[in-house]
Amino acid sequence: MSENQIKLHLGCGNVYKDGWINVDIDSEVADLVQDLRDPLPYANDSFDFIFAEHFIEHLTQVDAKNLLQECYRVLKRGGVLRLTTPSLYILLTNYLKGDLNHWAEYWLPPTKAHMINEGMRNWGHEFVYDGDEIARFLIECGFKYIVFENWRESQHEALKGIEHRNYHNEIIVEATKTNDGLNETLINMDKLRTSELEWAKSLNDNLLLENKELANSLQKQKEEFNAKYIIQENNSISYANDLRKALNDATICINEYKKHISDLTSHINNQDEFIKTLQNHISQLEDNRKK
Repeated sequence: MSENQIKLHLGCGNVYKDGWINVDIDSEVADLVQDLRDPLPYANDSFDFIFAEHFIEHLTQVDAKNLLQECYRVLKRGGVLRLTTPSLYILLTNYLKGDLNHWAEYWLPPTKAHMINEGMRNWGHEFVYDGDEIARFLIECGFKYIVFENWRESQHEALKGIEHRNYHNEIIVEATKTNDGLNETLINMDKLRTSELEWAKSLNDNLLLENKELANSLQKQKEEFNAKYIIQENNSISYANDLRKALNDATICINEYKKHISDLTSHINNQDEFIKTLQNHISQLEDNRKK
């Protein structure tokens, strides 16, 4: 690595990188205190490398575009800009996974809805990028050679191990200021896509497990319902049989009551006849006595 390389660290906060010009608007360690929404105070073609970690998402797209155009201006031909920024793709897939613990080192949202809203708005976030959007943005700012890299990996010695924060599936992109003669735009998203596919697989595995657990739960509920239904059905059949027996017994009893009533009616009629006969006999006795 050449000792003559000039390197610019933007949005440094309190992270000071030796051998770099560290810039921030509010920092106790910055070499230059500067509002990065303003033009950079450097001449064209001044820097070999520019690095910004978790910074561009704090700018509006208008301000971010102005800054990236400034980065393009002050980079030398062949100079490289490296950006590390949270991934909208990872934020959304974590929502679908229901993974609230992914950023527990820094932040633990109470719900999935909080995760999305806080991830987009908290800490001064203005715009959260996915890989396609940031590539489009860099192209609009003049860059024509764009490579997505792995965390702390690079083809450039000055950019290896550069990230300060721990890895949470951020987007890491390097954009090179090419010679004016290069008309073709080259974008290599292989590492980003591989990372996203691996993350998507974890989402699919999680959903598969959830579906399997749901299927098992539904099967258990079905079995419990069927068992309960069979018991209820058996109880209903038993109750119906008991009811039929009770009805039959009641019918027999009613018929017996009817027979008893009939016998009693006959007995009463016989008693009426006997009383009439007795009354007639008494009348005859009284008549005979009078004679």
